[in-house]
Amino acid sequence: MHADMLDGRPVVIVDPDTSWPEMFEAERVRLSDALVGLVVAIEHYGSTAVPALSAKPVIDILIGLHDLGQADRCQAPLNSLGYLLYPQGCFDGRVAYLRFLVGRLAYNLSVCQYGSAYWNSHLLFRDRLRQDGPLAQDYEQLKRELAAKYRDNRIAYQYFKTDFISSICGQGWIGEPPKLSDER
Repeated sequence: MHADMLDGRPVVIVDPDTSWPEMFEAERVRLSDALVGLVVAIEHYGSTAVPALSAKPVIDILIGLHDLGQADRCQAPLNSLGYLLYPQGCFDGRVAYLRFLVGRLAYNLSVCQYGSAYWNSHLLFRDRLRQDGPLAQDYEQLKRELAAKYRDNRIAYQYFKTDFISSICGQGWIGEPPKLSDER
């Protein structure tokens, strides 16, 4: 697969799946074994990490390194586990990888520095959604509306979630926001 790995893949939100935490845990063990000595912590984040929240059926994994300068040392072990570097998702503060199973995106992995703004803000957002049911429901409603409106435009889907997430995490929670083309 190449740089446009997600092109043509629609944004689909599904009902919560009780297997998501188990899927994360199994993958966390594989990642820990492959990245011995590099990883400070591995966290499940994103909507699949929030019980009873509908989500895209993709497990989001956050890997915290001692120093982001070590990210290059992660690439070969991650490739050996089936992860592909996703250059469009790489920017200051994060390196992104995707893993497909049976032709479907199954894992979205972000490598960053442990304790960085990227690390802290993403876990803050997850934790706020876990603690505040009405907030989680508002977020789910927004995601469903955006997925219906931007089913075939992942960038627009992500872009229009930014204000909601920034209202909880502050500006700069994801680095430079995705560029929205004129085509909507």
